[in-house]
Amino acid sequence: MITRIFLLLVLSSILFCCTNTQPDNRLTEVADLVNKNPQKALDSIYSIPYSELSDADKYLFDFLLVKCSDKAFVTHTSDSLILKVINYESKNRHLGRYAEALYYGGRVYHDLGDMPTALSYYQNALDLVSTESMNNSIRDNILSQISGVLNSLRLYEQAIPYVTEVIKSDSLSNDSINLMYDTELLGSINLHAKKFDSAESAFKKAIKIAKRVSPDDSIRQCMYLAATKYNKNQIDSALTLIRPTLKNIDSISRNVALAYAGYIYKKAGIADTAIMYASELIKSKDSLNRHTGYHIILSKEFKGHIHPDSAQKYIYDYSVIINSLLNKNGNNEALMQNSFYNYQLHQRERIKTEEYNNKLQIGIIIFLLITGILSISLLYMKNKDNSQRLNLIYALDKLQILSSDLQNASAEKGFGNKCIYLPKLSISNDLNSNTHSISHKDNNFSIISGDIPDLRIKLRNELLSIRNNYKPSPISSVILESEIYNKIQSYIKNGKVISDKNPIWAELEEIILQVSPNFKQRLNLLTVGKLKPSDIHTALLIKCGISPTNIATLVGRAKATIVYRRESLALKVFDEKTGTDIIDDIIRLL
Repeated sequence: MITRIFLLLVLSSILFCCTNTQPDNRLTEVADLVNKNPQKALDSIYSIPYSELSDADKYLFDFLLVKCSDKAFVTHTSDSLILKVINYESKNRHLGRYAEALYYGGRVYHDLGDMPTALSYYQNALDLVSTESMNNSIRDNILSQISGVLNSLRLYEQAIPYVTEVIKSDSLSNDSINLMYDTELLGSINLHAKKFDSAESAFKKAIKIAKRVSPDDSIRQCMYLAATKYNKNQIDSALTLIRPTLKNIDSISRNVALAYAGYIYKKAGIADTAIMYASELIKSKDSLNRHTGYHIILSKEFKGHIHPDSAQKYIYDYSVIINSLLNKNGNNEALMQNSFYNYQLHQRERIKTEEYNNKLQIGIIIFLLITGILSISLLYMKNKDNSQRLNLIYALDKLQILSSDLQNASAEKGFGNKCIYLPKLSISNDLNSNTHSISHKDNNFSIISGDIPDLRIKLRNELLSIRNNYKPSPISSVILESEIYNKIQSYIKNGKVISDKNPIWAELEEIILQVSPNFKQRLNLLTVGKLKPSDIHTALLIKCGISPTNIATLVGRAKATIVYRRESLALKVFDEKTGTDIIDDIIRLL
């Protein structure tokens, strides 16, 4: 067997060496040119007949086309080409282009406006790129792009460490151009995060560098510095900076400059100039620019400067724009993006751990196959029967606890004078037997592990019988009069969301366990330990009598999601779909 594997490896190596031909010289020239003159490289690659290339060179062509387009500032409009490239590079990692392909995947989705997907590609690329010298350039690009995406997602605190790291790298490599841009980005992030002193410091540094290496860029940075001065209420300084900026700013940044200028002149009390800039903004095709323009013009300070007829039209147009923007952006957008970012971090760590564990497991398996497979097999056979018997006894013990708990609960809750029957389980302690005796009413039968699901069905049927025949008691006054219950009602009234890590959940669980000490244990037994944190949170709120609509408010989810969670709980308890009212009643009975 080992000889066959060795021969296959040798044969694969020979085939790989035979097929590892050099790429087309024209593509090699484009690859060398793209960093020096992207537009010329883009023109060159379009001149290469695609049909004349080999299959491998076609993938290289596609990769270079995406790269040249990106470096030539051509906006990406489709992901079809980069997805094909990424798929090929993932299967041919020996070519050394996979990390860069992932980076350009991020750039494509960045241009398409899909920031979460762009962030995912950037982070995956960052995981693959080492800090060695030849990879420093692409690594810095990835860090810069990640900070830009996080800035767009309004995750400012998370963005700052990335851009700070890339600024350090720019300084070490004496890359003045990128140092200027990255310092400007740091200033923008701090400005958005309302860290105005840090923003001012960063913009001043960027301006100093720009005046030396790229004077045109200093105009844009002066605009941002003016905005910072405005936010620090230093209006005279803001006016001094914004006046020359408006005369020299490029067309791409002009609307941003007009917006800042409108607010600055408004705060300075120069109404005519502020209205002039706002009027130019409302002519823009971009709804955000028009929104800003109307917001300035319709300010109470300018009430006497606008003709009533014009004001009515402005108000109508402004309301239309506001409704449009509200439809595009949900109230919980920032919260959702933050949750997504935390989820991405968790996913990356999980994938890393899984990959490490898989490699470790492969090494262990190979070692065990060589040194101890026979011993392991014998040991497995020896302990198999004992393991099955122990598992059976453990399961039956759990069922006995559940049965006893349900009987006690029914007695405590006072379900009339009717007798509630639940099966009595007696477990044989004889470990030397493969079966265990269980007495159920007047019938005796033996149970092996396959009969345990039948007992669970019987217990579930008893629960349904209790629910159908007896009226549940009201919510305990201990819960209703507790401080935590009042706090939850306040959250509902104000439409506030309780995050998963909020200590309120622990407080709520504590008060419920005062009333029903075995609530959580019973719920775990019924679901065979399949509960997730979201299931427990939902069950706690149901136990307190919180309605599904209010549960949706508290956890920041749609009502349909809460219905799904209740259905999921019912499925875990009953192993089949049941009504959500049923699981609500069962939870309140526990």
